[in-house]
Amino acid sequence: MLAIEFRTACRRFVARAAANDPGDLPPPGSVETAAAAVAWAVGRANGLVGPPPAAIPSGQAQAWFGLSGSASQRAGPMLRALGVDTDTLFGRVVLGTPELLTSARRGVLLRMRDAPADAVQ
Repeated sequence: MLAIEFRTACRRFVARAAANDPGDLPPPGSVETAAAAVAWAVGRANGLVGPPPAAIPSGQAQAWFGLSGSASQRAGPMLRALGVDTDTLFGRVVLGTPELLTSARRGVLLRMRDAPADAVQ
């Protein structure tokens, strides 16, 4: 799913969550849901999964893992293990480190940062 840079960000996400709070890793039997949750969180943070203009609608991403429902709730404990305050996100996912972002997303953020104040909406 997506490119190698995205998969690397997903592996880093899992490694950081496991290092911070291994209790939030998936119990046996829910590997697909956990993988979908990781892909959802990293995909949302990178603007790759979600509503337009995202490349892949959330439902299509979940279907890739054989799921019919959303894995966003399963992502919550893992996001909290990373220190993300999930109560203030309101549908956005901010992972708090550029190591979990793709180069394309980092580029977007840098252009937004460097744009004149009146050009940013």
